[in-house]
Amino acid sequence: MPEALSTLGAVLTVFSVVQYVQQDDVDVYVNGQHVAQQEQIQRKEKTRGEQILDDAIARREQILLANQRVISQTQLR
Repeated sequence: MPEALSTLGAVLTVFSVVQYVQQDDVDVYVNGQHVAQQEQIQRKEKTRGEQILDDAIARREQILLANQRVISQTQLR
């Protein structure tokens, strides 16, 4: 049991250090994987998600305007 706690403590320490270093925009490698690069990918994904949302809102507005025009034209007849 003490070995498990020791291992868990070591893992948590590594993650804490990685999080601290990530905040300083320093290149960090864990098991050969570039940790700082993952943060950049997450930012790009967030930006892409926001773009998709903006596009969807713009498309929704176009559809609503088109529907409104059709309703107006129908009422004029």
